[in-house]
Amino acid sequence: MDIGGFAKVLMIELLEKIAGHGIGRGWELIDGYFAFYYRYVYPYRSLIERGHGEAAFETAIEALDGFTAKGIEAVFREYVLSHSGLLITAIGSIDFPNPAMRRNEELDLFGQSNDGWIIGECKWQGHPVHRDVLDLLEMRTLLLVGGEKTHCFLLSKSGFSDDLIALSRDRDDIRLITGEELFGRQPSASS
Repeated sequence: MDIGGFAKVLMIELLEKIAGHGIGRGWELIDGYFAFYYRYVYPYRSLIERGHGEAAFETAIEALDGFTAKGIEAVFREYVLSHSGLLITAIGSIDFPNPAMRRNEELDLFGQSNDGWIIGECKWQGHPVHRDVLDLLEMRTLLLVGGEKTHCFLLSKSGFSDDLIALSRDRDDIRLITGEELFGRQPSASS
């Protein structure tokens, strides 16, 4: 294989086509190292080479939550598969149309189990998740599966509001997962 062929194979392994229409669709680097490098190092390499890498570092630190969020969604799905106690037959994420609002909706977690639909939202940000995130998730779920039985999973890096925690204790169809729990450092927020 010549170097050009090798480069093409390498690029195929590093890129993933993002299906759908609209902003944000196209190709995406799926290797975390290369994605980080081309987002935060490559554009600033002349500054870094001249010893002024602090600006690149600050830019990377400020945007790190957004950068890691996509990878965390995959970890979230794996966590739900192994910790939900449900027999999950299919799991992923989904984009779907909302005809009334004339926009697309998204679920970070969507699947099917032996006991109903699996739905979820991943919020990897610096503040707690509030009830409005659950309300939006339930609206999207109603559009997608109607009134069928669902199991709702919410992941938050920074915890949950007191009213959302109280609500989850009253409802067995809501499971709150903190970033600490996701990585095995503390019990569930909804316990």
